Amino acid sequence: MKTLGQRIYFARVMDGKRSMGQFGAEVAAAISDRKDGPYHYNTVSKWEHNRIVPDLKAVEAIARVCNVDLIWLIRGSGKPREEAA
Repeated sequence: MKTLGQRIYFARVMDGKRSMGQFGAEVAAAISDRKDGPYHYNTVSKWEHNRIVPDLKAVEAIARVCNVDLIWLIRGSGKPREEAA
C-alpha cells in the first residue's frame, strides 16, 4: 500500500465492511478529547482519497478502531496485524 489513504481504506474494510459514516463516528469516539462530534463520511472519503491527511490523534484512533499496527498505518512497513501464533 503506497499511501496513507490506501492503508486507511484497507484497514476499514479489513476490520469488517462498515460505512464511512459509522467508521468516522467510531474514530471520533475513540478520541477522548474530540468535541466536534463524529467525522462525517465525506471526511473519511477525503482521507481515503488522499485529499486531506488526518491528524496524529485521528490516525492513532483509526489504528485502535481497526485493530491494526500504528507503524504499518503511518509508514506502510511491517504487517497490518500480528499473526496469531
